[in-house]
Parts: sequence; C-alpha cells; structure tokens
Amino acid sequence: MTGRATTSTLTSERFSQLSQINTSNVNKLKVLCTYDTGQYTGFNSGLIKVNDALIFTTQFDIFSIDPATCHQNWRTHEDYKPATPQPVSRGAVYMDGLLFRGSGDGRVLAYDVKTGKRVWETSNCRCETWRDHAVCADRLGRPRVHR
Repeated sequence: MTGRATTSTLTSERFSQLSQINTSNVNKLKVLCTYDTGQYTGFNSGLIKVNDALIFTTQFDIFSIDPATCHQNWRTHEDYKPATPQPVSRGAVYMDGLLFRGSGDGRVLAYDVKTGKRVWETSNCRCETWRDHAVCADRLGRPRVHR
C-alpha cells in the first residue's frame, strides 16, 4: 500500500494489487512482531505504510510504529466528546508530509508524519483549503484530500 488513502485506494477499496504474497508462498508468512495499543476498543482502521512507518488510528489516538520491530515511533492522543457512543476510527490518509484523520467530534486533524505533532484542524462540516487542496471528511468521518 502506498499510504495515500485508507485501505489501499483513494476510494477506500480494500483490495491490494501487491503481488509479493500469493498462493505459493502464503504458508511461509510468520508473525514478525505485535503491538498492543493498551486499549480495549474496536479496531477498523486500515493500516498505511508511509516511508518506514506503519500508521493507524483508534478512536482517540494516531500511532506510528516501526513495521520491523513494532517499536512505537510516536503516539498522539486527542481528547474530545464523541458524537456517538460507538468507538469509531476510519483511519488516516497521507499527503505531502502530513497525516489526516477524522475525529468523532466532527473535525479533520492533520499531523506531521515524522513527529505526530498536530499542525492543522478544521470542522468536517465543510471543506477547507490546505496547500491548494480541498480537505473534507465524508459522512463516516473518513478524511479526503482532493488535488
């Protein structure tokens, strides 16, 4: 996956065109490492690989881990009152050095991919302009960056 969008494509399709894993070698896969978020919550965030990091989200956190060791590069926690009682996280998208994610209180948040520091936010009730791109969230809180 390129990390350009949640779950592989800009339209959130869950199919990867990677061909390194196939029916002749899938039985050779093994667990390399595991990472425990320390949270008991639903996990429906698509992982994305950006540079040398795996990025994923939970309801209130965004994480960057080393995919070879599962060592945490950084973790950023957000405090807000969710709009629904169900913990929801739709993942992150990456563009131009920033990670974008939707939050359960109706915002789109942007983080520096190297540090996890939040650098930008907007309400997802409307689209905002960021570096000549439109940044919006769909009705499920998934962030979208449009060129």
